[in-house]
Amino acid sequence: GLHNLWESNVPGDSITYTFTGTGIGLYMRVAPDTGIISYQIDNGEIKQYDTCDQYVKQGMDRIFYTFLETDLPRGEHTVKISVSGEKNDACNDCTVSIGALLIKN
Repeated sequence: GLHNLWESNVPGDSITYTFTGTGIGLYMRVAPDTGIISYQIDNGEIKQYDTCDQYVKQGMDRIFYTFLETDLPRGEHTVKISVSGEKNDACNDCTVSIGALLIKN
């Protein structure tokens, strides 16, 4: 069936969330039209996560989860997740499709 996703392919579109824990992850849709996600925790370094893996390169569209960070100091953190506007050469768009944030206590 259909999933409720925050989805955009507009570079710079973002979501910001404050959480308490030691890690943050994403439950998301990955497919040939998904791109590279930018994320920043506590106004620190901007990092990227490329959603194009071996399965996406084979044309698969699926729901997937991954942790972006797992070793944060225990406490309150703020994550900003953005559409980078970039994509892997094997993909055809830069869409970000997030269904949920995963919090590691």
